[in-house]
Amino acid sequence: MPPTGDVLPDITKITTGLLVDSEVLRGGLRLLLDRIGCTTRVLGEGEPTGDVDVLLVAGRRWRALELAGEPPDRPLVVVLLDADAVDLDPDLPADGFVSVDSLSAEVLEDTLERALRGELPMPGDLARRLLTGGQARIPERQSRAVSLTAREAETLGLLAVGLSNKQIARNLRISTHGAKRLVSAVLIKLGAPNRTAAVVTAMKIGLV
Repeated sequence: MPPTGDVLPDITKITTGLLVDSEVLRGGLRLLLDRIGCTTRVLGEGEPTGDVDVLLVAGRRWRALELAGEPPDRPLVVVLLDADAVDLDPDLPADGFVSVDSLSAEVLEDTLERALRGELPMPGDLARRLLTGGQARIPERQSRAVSLTAREAETLGLLAVGLSNKQIARNLRISTHGAKRLVSAVLIKLGAPNRTAAVVTAMKIGLV
């Protein structure tokens, strides 16, 4: 299971699974992952994912993904997006995003390390498109007015810049348990199943 937390993980000790249909993209990813020292497995349709730490997922394989719970009870999911992808489904698991157009060993390594630390890596152009009206799908029930306390609003802002629970706790000068409680309250009020969905929803309804 993924070693999430504030301590920088040894990326050479993780196993990355590839759920990518494109043979060209899959080959490029394997070369980049080899360069940064990750062990890599190519996963077929329906193949178990329990023995990998991070899943790199693209296209329809993301939409077909069935994973329950949150890390560390499941692998981290990093979604590979093309230039026009803003149709983010908040019901699908996602712990980070990386743009195929900007892929390099350095970008991929940074994305994986941030995801393993519990942050939410997201390309700046994707965040800007979401903020300016990208077509991320938000369920009807989430378009209602959301009332957050001042503390919850602060927590949401920190979630939006990709901070982990421990980092949120330090910023707010509270315990990690208190930060987890605030994050849970924000997710419940936004009707979001996970942190990614919460941020996307908040962007769409103008909370961040």
